[in-house]
Amino acid sequence: MTEYQVRTYYFKPGKLAEFLPVWHQRVVPLREEFGFKVLYGWANAEESEFIWLLSYDGEDGYAAREKEHYSSPGWKAIADVCDFDQLIDRIETHILHSIPVHK
Repeated sequence: MTEYQVRTYYFKPGKLAEFLPVWHQRVVPLREEFGFKVLYGWANAEESEFIWLLSYDGEDGYAAREKEHYSSPGWKAIADVCDFDQLIDRIETHILHSIPVHK
């Protein structure tokens, strides 16, 4: 079954713009390398907020695959060039399952 995750990042003032190139050039390709699909990203510059939606449908499940992703050399390389703690105040994540609109 496909699992979805909505991730909301609340940035420190003026830091959203620093994050977006890293997200496009490094975060998205690494997530896709691990089998996640990055479906959408939305930026709310007025509120220094970034929301993105990903999905994963592997048999090992979202949580297991995400653990592998975060322990990978690729993630370490991203963390070495981008100090997320200096950019982001807090992150909210939610795992979601789809519900059909029409029965």
